[in-house]
Amino acid sequence: MNNWMIQKQSTRLSIKPADLGKDQLSGAPVAFLTGSVEYKFTPAQQNELKKFVAGGGTLVIDSAGGNSAFATSIEAALAEMYPNNKLAVLPANHPLFTAGGGAVDEIRYRDFAVHSGIGHDTAPRLQGITLDGRLAVIYSREDLSEGLVGQPIDGINGYTPTTATSLMTRVLTYA
Repeated sequence: MNNWMIQKQSTRLSIKPADLGKDQLSGAPVAFLTGSVEYKFTPAQQNELKKFVAGGGTLVIDSAGGNSAFATSIEAALAEMYPNNKLAVLPANHPLFTAGGGAVDEIRYRDFAVHSGIGHDTAPRLQGITLDGRLAVIYSREDLSEGLVGQPIDGINGYTPTTATSLMTRVLTYA
């Protein structure tokens, strides 16, 4: 993604792994969280995420491979963390998709996702939590991270590599 952002957006990403719950997110504008198994945040991890978001950071979460156990656990955690601010599907005219004057690119899902229930949907399915008028959490139940690898791996419930890269470019540019 860093190479793509340099080539296409003239923007260099500074990527640092962080151990959640050890206060390592401060100062970062964006944190990306992905997983492939059911996950339960510790209180320290929840507090760090909430502090990060409250401080102006944008939290981006995807379910690697479109794993439903991870997705379900993250959705429950977000509902617990933000009981007054529910996840909502971002409409196609959301500024995340229309920034720079252009409409969202063609949205395509991997064949496995199409045959697993998404069908021939051509709309993005990103969700978000808005806090104080700001899109603070961006969430994808469908895989983005495997798509960023750029390989047409089978058995992935998510976006094609081209669509995943386009969506993440928009997410990072918006954030």
